Amino acid sequence: MFKDWIPACAGMTTYLILLVFLFSIHPLRGEESPVEVWDLRTVADRALAHSPELKAALTELQISRLEEPLFLSELDTQLESGYQRTDDQSPRAAPLFEGTRSQLETFHVDLAQKTLIGTEARLAWANESLDNRSQFRVLDPSAGSILSLQIKQNLLRYLWGRPDVSRRKRYRSNVTAQIEKVRHLSTELVANATRAYLEVQFALQRVHIAGEGLAIAEKLLQSNNEKIKFGLVEESDVAQSLASVEAEKTEILVAQSFLKSKQNALAEIIGESISVSSATSMTLPVPLPLSSLDSSLQEALINRGDIKSLEASVQAAEWAARSEVLETLPQLSLNASYGMAGLDYTYNGAWDDLGGFDHPVKSIGFQFISPLGYRKEKLLRKNKKLELEYIRQNLERTKLMVDREVRDAWENVQMNRLRLTARENLVSLHRKKFIAERDNFRRGRSTTDILVRFQQEIHQAELLLARAQADQQMAEIDLARATGTLLSELDMEKNP
Repeated sequence: MFKDWIPACAGMTTYLILLVFLFSIHPLRGEESPVEVWDLRTVADRALAHSPELKAALTELQISRLEEPLFLSELDTQLESGYQRTDDQSPRAAPLFEGTRSQLETFHVDLAQKTLIGTEARLAWANESLDNRSQFRVLDPSAGSILSLQIKQNLLRYLWGRPDVSRRKRYRSNVTAQIEKVRHLSTELVANATRAYLEVQFALQRVHIAGEGLAIAEKLLQSNNEKIKFGLVEESDVAQSLASVEAEKTEILVAQSFLKSKQNALAEIIGESISVSSATSMTLPVPLPLSSLDSSLQEALINRGDIKSLEASVQAAEWAARSEVLETLPQLSLNASYGMAGLDYTYNGAWDDLGGFDHPVKSIGFQFISPLGYRKEKLLRKNKKLELEYIRQNLERTKLMVDREVRDAWENVQMNRLRLTARENLVSLHRKKFIAERDNFRRGRSTTDILVRFQQEIHQAELLLARAQADQQMAEIDLARATGTLLSELDMEKNP
């Protein structure tokens, strides 16, 4: 009786386990979350969004773009005003003539304006009331008012040299240099993300190849276990099949560990982990076109972000050197003013005089300021020239480095394409050899040991083929990175 219950209980237990497994895989409706497809574009976008280096470069770009507006903001009109009241009761030597108490009240309103050519204009209105009564003085100090327009123009530094033009062009060159720096950094990040992406692809293929090898080994083991019952194979054949199964299981463990390592590397770049189910949905990138070596070198000089950034930095340094020369010229300025003044015992009378235009106040003059030794100015100019020369040397060094990178990347693409063709032919040959040997095994003309060895050679050749495919795609990505066309080839060119 108990023997009849055992299969039933085992069947019921199996059924319950199956239900639990199915519900764990397929959640209830309304709680399903679609698996996100991780293609190359998604991985690259996540890498750009996660990179702190790129965020810092974008912040520097924003700072560079603020330089010219900050310079132009110095031209905003400024309002200056003030009021002061003074009550002076200090002792006098002759109080009957000087007065015993002096009360002074002043008020002024100024509008100041600067221009790009160095003009400083000021419209000033000042009022002053002085009360200092004395018994033996005929006229008591009174109220005065003056409205004046003052102009100061530097003739050497601004009107003739125009350092403002040099400064604005330097600011714009700095912005261009920073934009190209961001573009170059984005290219490097996308290239690193693509390499990690392709490594995950290779790791997935390695797991798949190991799984196929295990399935074939288990099938062969099952076949030998059936044949040994009829004496068609030897015990050594079964043992060899079992050893092959264990070896394939070990290879799967190694391949899964390798996949986990590559997933961790990709997760570090994009800032989040990728599940195996999502990774298997990845699509391989479109093969990039290959141009001649000379064309690749020309494209690098035109498109490389680091070269264009240094070229813009050279222009900025040239404008900075010119600005330093102009801003250290001697100061020769023209000062002129014209105003109307009024004077009376009360403010009303002073304002009446001011409105009558009968009391003008005119002034004109020159001012010249120049250092005698000119030591500081010479050192500043020399410093700017040395900075310019340093950036030029960096530009030449970068061009030589880029030339070497393009040549190596172009040669690597050629070599990997030849190696890929050779690996494809090798896999085809190993498969033909295995099929022929399998037919011999069925006729009794071969052994399990030879068949297993041929099978392992196929898996090894397939693994090498997968490695060659990944290396060939990485070589194409490296060539596009070296020529500066990676973002445009992947349709990821953006204006920062």
